[in-house]
Amino acid sequence: MDILAAKMPLSLSVIAMEIEIQKITDEFGKLKSVYSYVFQFKDEAEMKAVIHLKFESGDVFHEAKPDTDEISCSSSLMDKYQASINISSELPWKNVIGKGVRWIWNLKNQQGYNDAIQYAFANPEENETLIQLIVEASEIKTYGISEKL
Repeated sequence: MDILAAKMPLSLSVIAMEIEIQKITDEFGKLKSVYSYVFQFKDEAEMKAVIHLKFESGDVFHEAKPDTDEISCSSSLMDKYQASINISSELPWKNVIGKGVRWIWNLKNQQGYNDAIQYAFANPEENETLIQLIVEASEIKTYGISEKL
């Protein structure tokens, strides 16, 4: 795990541009690397505030919105963070590096909040690997989805 710097947002930056998710499947190519940006408030434990997916032809930032616990999908960060951790070699990400995105789902909970997104990664002629990003208590949790329990 490579930690690049400190762990607090610096300040609000430019307004993030939302990405049409079809553009990710059609134009971004294969996943090259994945980074996590963390937030730490005072003496509390670190929380994953952002998951950054770096593709061959584009970047996707999924950021936890603390006011609503929803997840964003944008081409830039809403906040600036001093810390970046390369998590490409961790599960479930290491299983999808070098693969393209076949499907993406925006997930809405029973209260109407868009608090999760699901990706299906695969190369041609391969089975899909599903990964969900869910915002819980202002932190992004990552889950690998299996067909069999």
